[in-house]
Amino acid sequence: MPNFSIVGGKILARKLEYNVVDHCNLRCSECSHLSPYQKSGGLPVETFQRDLERLASVYKVERFRFVGGEPLLARQLPMFASIVRASGVSKEIEIATNGVLLNRISDDTLSAFDKVSVSLYPTKQTEAIDWNLTLKRLEDLGVSLKVEQISRFRTMEVSAPLDPEEANKIFNSCLIAHTWGCQTFYDGFFYLCSRPIFLKRYLEKAGHVIGDPRVEDGVELHAPDLLNRLLEMLDRDDPLKSCTYCLGTAGEYADWRQLQRDEVVQPTAPESTRIDERRIAMTRGYLNAQKKLLRVLPSRKVAKASDILLTRMIGD
Repeated sequence: MPNFSIVGGKILARKLEYNVVDHCNLRCSECSHLSPYQKSGGLPVETFQRDLERLASVYKVERFRFVGGEPLLARQLPMFASIVRASGVSKEIEIATNGVLLNRISDDTLSAFDKVSVSLYPTKQTEAIDWNLTLKRLEDLGVSLKVEQISRFRTMEVSAPLDPEEANKIFNSCLIAHTWGCQTFYDGFFYLCSRPIFLKRYLEKAGHVIGDPRVEDGVELHAPDLLNRLLEMLDRDDPLKSCTYCLGTAGEYADWRQLQRDEVVQPTAPESTRIDERRIAMTRGYLNAQKKLLRVLPSRKVAKASDILLTRMIGD
């Protein structure tokens, strides 16, 4: 796919994400990371350092992004950030948050990052935040701020496993896997997206029994020939096992809401699978044309501009 290249014997990609905690202080319906259904906590900082150092030996990105769950719930955030800087994997470090805890976080913690990106949902928890003061505080710390208001999510959960043809169609039009640079790693494995990490627990709560997507859909970091195995994953055309239970970016929009507690204990998927067929067709057509363009004009700037245009046309 066009969002990576080989430079100096390493994969150079736009972005790499890390789920520094699994849980969240909101319970958003259709959370792409399935955070409402996960146990509280995250992996030890030592595991993160071990995996990142191995990955950084063959992988480099323009931006490293801490996500969750809600990453501001994590302890030792400055230590996580310092490990990223020491690894050389990226010069820019971003933290993505829902903003609820932003005013409670110390200057020392916030100054460990270059950018704070806030997804602002229509919830009372963020109504009291003075964004002008927050912006001034971050400017004084040398940290940039981006605030995006979000009132809807794409439907990703399914009522029953998708058939192979549907899964293939959805995977090859999935902007999460192929365009937005949502690649991640977790406990010794690299993934195209976060879904394989968190899907099993959600499905078990919903009454489905599957294998372990964490192993089946991941690239083992601490095995030989890592560079070539990563390239195979980034360039794959066949769906992941997780794609059987995911609409990727093909689902229709649904209004943002918080789940009730009983919905978290016993999740129920939509009665019907709501796929936006027009979006799939447009995305696949665009990505095929993009591939042809980049064969003739291989350029990271062209690829990035093309991906921005696609997102604006199709929607996030």
